[in-house]
Amino acid sequence: FRFLLKVKWGLTILENLQFPRAHKRRRPYVPYEMADLLMRRLEQLRFWMLFALQSLHFHFMTHVLQAMGEQLDEKIVKCTNLKEMVTVHRSYMNTVCEHCFLADNFASLKTGVEQVSIALC
Repeated sequence: FRFLLKVKWGLTILENLQFPRAHKRRRPYVPYEMADLLMRRLEQLRFWMLFALQSLHFHFMTHVLQAMGEQLDEKIVKCTNLKEMVTVHRSYMNTVCEHCFLADNFASLKTGVEQVSIALC
């Protein structure tokens, strides 16, 4: 679950990121300077990165952990011995890893998200 922690860390960094306010107090119809344009582009990049990481976080928390956790609880209640519980738990962990992009076939996506999180630090 380090990957989820990295996503949460990236979200925290982006949400607390602030830009200088000087470019927001400009007079109307005054041409933009290069610094104003740069700040706007950085703010837009921040919003897009927030959107991407929040979408991943929402997917992990609602579709994966919450929904599959409920399914795990239902299956565990139906188990009659320890061997069935271990099998159900292994199946749950494999499914969670696959849906959290921790399987080998999602290595490039995981690497991309980790690079974005590391770049924010």
